[in-house]
Amino acid sequence: MNLTNTTTTPSPPASFLKPLPPLISGVPDSIVLVILPIAAYWALSLFFHFLDVHDLLSSYRLHTPEEVLKRNHVTRREVVKDVIVQQVIQTIVGLAIGVSEPEEMIGGEWWEIMGLYSKFMGDWRYKLVEIAYWYLLPAARFWVAIFIMDTWQYFLHRLMHEIPWLYKTFHSRHHRLYVPYAFGALYNHPFEGLLMDTIGAGMAYKISGLRIRGAMTFFTFSTMKTVDDHCGYALPFDPLQYFFWNNAGYHDVHHQGWGIKTNFSQPFFICWDRWLGTQWTGGDVSARYAASRERAAEQLAKDRTVSKPKGNITTGVPQKGINSTAYVNGGGTNGLKPRMPNGKPKMQADESRRQVLNTDGAGALREERSEETAVENARLRTRVNGSVR
Repeated sequence: MNLTNTTTTPSPPASFLKPLPPLISGVPDSIVLVILPIAAYWALSLFFHFLDVHDLLSSYRLHTPEEVLKRNHVTRREVVKDVIVQQVIQTIVGLAIGVSEPEEMIGGEWWEIMGLYSKFMGDWRYKLVEIAYWYLLPAARFWVAIFIMDTWQYFLHRLMHEIPWLYKTFHSRHHRLYVPYAFGALYNHPFEGLLMDTIGAGMAYKISGLRIRGAMTFFTFSTMKTVDDHCGYALPFDPLQYFFWNNAGYHDVHHQGWGIKTNFSQPFFICWDRWLGTQWTGGDVSARYAASRERAAEQLAKDRTVSKPKGNITTGVPQKGINSTAYVNGGGTNGLKPRMPNGKPKMQADESRRQVLNTDGAGALREERSEETAVENARLRTRVNGSVR
C-alpha cells in the first residue's frame, strides 16, 4: 500500500531535520533542564516559609513552632548549606548528562508517525497513531519514569534504614529534621543525595526515554513533589496532596520515631509500601501528634522559667503573647503577626548548638527508640487510667 498517496494521511514534509529551538531564546535546553528544578525548589520552599513567617494557615500545620525548636537537631543555616551542596552536585551531573546527550532534532516526526502507522491496516487509523505519538507515548514515558524513580528510592531508602551502618553514616542526617519543613526536603548527606535523588532521577530519565522537554517537566515536577512532601502542612486544597496518597501527612509519619520503620515510599506513590507491607498500620496518629505538641510546649515552658527569650515563629520560638495551646488544639496565634528575628538569647543559642552537635547516627537511633518507648508508655498509662475510671 502506498502510504503517501492515501487521502487520509498528509504528504511528507519538505523540510529536513534541524535542531530543536531552545525553550528560552539564547539559553540551551541543557541549561534550562538543570535550572528549572532548582528554581522550583526555592520558589515553592519560600512560599511555605512565607506561611511560617506570617503565621498563615496555621490550623493546617502538622507541627507547632515549639516542636520545630525543641525536636529538630539542626539549624536552618546548616540545612540551607547542605541543600545548596546537593544542588551543586545535581547541577554538575545534570550538565554532564546534557553534554553527553546528542543534540535533539525536529523534522522527522512525520516519518516516525508513519513508521508506527505502517503497523496498522486501514487509513482511518492514522489519526489514532498521531494522537498516540504526540500525547499517549510521552505520557507513558512520564509514568515509566515515575515508576522507576519510586522503585529506586523505595528500595534504597529502606536499605538506608535496615542497615545500621548506612543509617548512621548517611541517612541519619536527614532525620535530624523530626519536624520537616519545605526547604529541608533535600537536606541529606551529599553522597545520599547524589545516589538517591540525582542518580535516581537520571536513571528514570534515561531508561524511560523521555525527550528533553519531558525531562524538564519530570525533574521539575518531582522536585516540587518532594518539597511539598516536607512542607509541614496538610492542605486539602493542595493538588499535590489531594491527588497523591504519598503526601506531607504520609511522609511526616516516617519522620517520627514511632513511624520511622514505615512509609518508605517517595516521592509519588505508595504502591511499594502496600505491596511489601511497610505502610503505617498503627491507626489514627492524632493522639501521638497531640502528645508531641504538648511535650514540646512543656519543655519550652520549663526553659522560660530559667530565661524569657524573645523570638518568633521563624525560629520555632513563639513571641510574647502567642497562645501555645492554640497550636496544640489546632488553632492559630490569636491574630498576632511575628516579626523577623533579631538574634537568639544565649541560653537558646547554647541549646541549639548542643542539639546540633549531638547528631551522630547512633545518637539519632537512641533518641528514636526513646521517643517510641515514651509514646508506648503514654498509651499504656492512658489505658490504665481509663480502666480505673
